[in-house]
Amino acid sequence: MRNIKILRPTGSSLVVSFCLCAAVAALTLISTQSISASDSVAGTIRLLDDQHLHPGVTFKIGSLASVLGIMLLGVAYWNYALRCVVRNRTASLQQELEERHQIEVNLKNLTDKLELRVRERTVELENEIRDRIVAEQAAKSSERKFKTLFQNAADPIYIADMEGRMIAANDQASRELGYSQDELLLLRVSDIDALDQPDHGAKFFQMVCEYGKASFETIHKRKDGSSFIAEVNARLIDYDGQPAILGIARNLTERKEAEAEKDNLMAQLSQSQKIESIGRLAGGIAHDFNNLLTPIIGYSELLMHDIPPGNRGMEKVERIRQASDKAKILIQQLLSFGRKQILEMKTIDLNQVVSSFYEILRRTIRENIDIRLNMTQDSYGIHADKNQIEQIIMNLAVNAQDAIENKGTITIETAPVVLDEEYVRQHAGVKPGRFLMLAVSDTGCGMDKETLKKIYEPFFTTKITGEGTGLGLSTVYGLVKQHEGSIWVYSEPGKGSAFKIYFPIVDAEPVDELQPALEHVVMKSVNHTVLLVEDSEMVRDMVHELLRDLGFDMIVAEGPKQALKMIGQKQIDLLVTDVVMPDMTGPELHNKLLKSQPGMKTLYMSGYTNNVVIHHGVLDEGTNFIQKPFAVNDLAIKVKNILDPVKNNM
Repeated sequence: MRNIKILRPTGSSLVVSFCLCAAVAALTLISTQSISASDSVAGTIRLLDDQHLHPGVTFKIGSLASVLGIMLLGVAYWNYALRCVVRNRTASLQQELEERHQIEVNLKNLTDKLELRVRERTVELENEIRDRIVAEQAAKSSERKFKTLFQNAADPIYIADMEGRMIAANDQASRELGYSQDELLLLRVSDIDALDQPDHGAKFFQMVCEYGKASFETIHKRKDGSSFIAEVNARLIDYDGQPAILGIARNLTERKEAEAEKDNLMAQLSQSQKIESIGRLAGGIAHDFNNLLTPIIGYSELLMHDIPPGNRGMEKVERIRQASDKAKILIQQLLSFGRKQILEMKTIDLNQVVSSFYEILRRTIRENIDIRLNMTQDSYGIHADKNQIEQIIMNLAVNAQDAIENKGTITIETAPVVLDEEYVRQHAGVKPGRFLMLAVSDTGCGMDKETLKKIYEPFFTTKITGEGTGLGLSTVYGLVKQHEGSIWVYSEPGKGSAFKIYFPIVDAEPVDELQPALEHVVMKSVNHTVLLVEDSEMVRDMVHELLRDLGFDMIVAEGPKQALKMIGQKQIDLLVTDVVMPDMTGPELHNKLLKSQPGMKTLYMSGYTNNVVIHHGVLDEGTNFIQKPFAVNDLAIKVKNILDPVKNNM
């Protein structure tokens, strides 16, 4: 830098000095206001050079004009310097303001973006929190529901890990198996499996792992050692992030019992339907056989009256009669089995019937068999046919005798019982109510299940050929059903048998009856006209001959229409007619004849029960009936009782 040497001012040199100082100050100011010092100094030097001022040269200001010029030059530079400073400063400030404004704008944009992002994030967080709360509530609700269902399920439920260890179980599992929750969690699945098959559990375990589920039956063992059949439905699940097996075990005891009960009822129903079908067939056959036996029995009796005593032909006729009687019994058994036997129902005391029948039983049953009576102390009435009840007792006693090989005991018991809904549910065809039980038990060989299925079938027998007809129990079954009762047998091989029959108890008082003495009727009818109507020729001829020999005036017709034409104005005292005939029934013929024969009496004949004069095997009140086949003496007694009731009762 050049050095300017300024002399001590004298007079006018002060102005120059002031101007120089101002110029220097201006240069200094400019240098401090972002104008480079080198530029200012260079200007000053150029100015001094223009004034021919050189460093190290001392000059004097010689005139006022020079001073003023320098001063103006300083002022100009001062003004210029100020304007440069102001302009530069203003531009700097403007730039700073613009930068600051841009910063503020940027800051505001950033702030808005931040606020937007904060708001968005806040919404996201709120949604996440709400979703999380909902999810947690749903999870808790699901957990509560699962726990409720798990703990309140009717079936045992348990969860086992892949090693077969129990890791969870519900309350029903504890109750069913008899273990506490803590005890169950110490067990393995194999500990409650009672099957003696080592690979049984492993096989189904592998099935669950392979297919994800399995269903099978097994036997679960309780803590007390008892067991039950269980149906297990197993499924592979995720339990706390680990694979596990969920098992639901349903106790099948009640279902198996119900299925067994259903099978038993179906077997009973099938047996009943089979017996019913056979019974209808037997009843139809019996009807035809009765029409055949009636003339055989009747003619054999008439022939016996015609043959002189001591004639060799009498013995032959007697054999015919004996064979006919056996055939008659056989037909009656078939009718009884088919529930077609004609019953004379009255209120009887079963104890009295059994007691009075004891002597006949004692003579029939062999002596090395003890017969014991165990009767109820109270008297109860049942609506029954006394003769058929005796037939039931006899058949059961004989059947018991045949089951006892050597010595033994037959017990006949009566007792009042109440059959409830539970008993009815297990026994088809039984109604609930009060019943009087008639039980016949023995200490014989008993029967197996296969035999029990067939005992009521006609002609089924376990005896050797020739020793039984196989109709004894069939007859009992049919008679019991016809009395609206039920019969059930309890038997095991080697433990004897017990037949229990239940008759409905009635409130009416039992009627004491005296057994009428047998009589042989020989009567000669005077002035009695009988109209005989029968479509079977053999029966018609036999009855015609019998009544004619008894002294009756006979009008014989083979059908109702012929009978109506034949009577004309004749007075009919007795109509003897078949029940079922092609043109009309016997009762229909009776009603037509009553219009012209108001005092006429009627005797119906039939070998088959039906709903014409007999309903459910019981005669309509006031109806005179004789069942085919009948003996000559029986028909004679019946006719005598109808035509002369007063003399008969004397």
